[in-house]
Order: sequence, then structure tokens, then C-alpha cells
Amino acid sequence: MQKFQREISLAKNRERIGAIEEILVDGSSKLKNGQIMGRTRNNRIVNVTSSENVMGQLLPVRITGATANSLLGEVLWDKCSANSQLEGDLA
Repeated sequence: MQKFQREISLAKNRERIGAIEEILVDGSSKLKNGQIMGRTRNNRIVNVTSSENVMGQLLPVRITGATANSLLGEVLWDKCSANSQLEGDLA
């Protein structure tokens, strides 16, 4: 039964590949060194690589891969920079 559930979870997570999600960064990834993890609004775990201190921030990410337990993503830095500039212009 658990094997069947892992297969279902993996298939569902693979459907998200290519999607753009917003994550709230909340800690270090358990998957690989140097990665951080965040959660989508639907509470899915997304692991990303970042050298920036982004704990507690909302980041846009593109989903690039999937496991049965989590998603893999890349931070869309261009969008983050554009948002920072826009917020700075409004201040």
C-alpha cells in the first residue's frame, strides 16, 4: 500500500514540473547540502539552491523536478529583482 501511495505522490508532483509557484522559505533542505526549502501555498515542499539569505521571504520559483515527497525548483531571480526595484520606487 505504501509503495502504491509513493507512486501516486510522485505522479502528482511530476504534474507540477514547469509550473511557477511562490514559496515561503522556512529552512534548510533535508535533500542536499547548500539547498533551502520552502512551502507553496498548498503546503508542498520545494527545495531550491540559493546563496542569498532569503529565510522568511516569499520567492517565485519554477518547478524543475519532483520526488515522491517534495519538489525541486529554481528561484526566478529576475522577478525578485524587478519586485525589489518596484517596491523601492514606491517608497
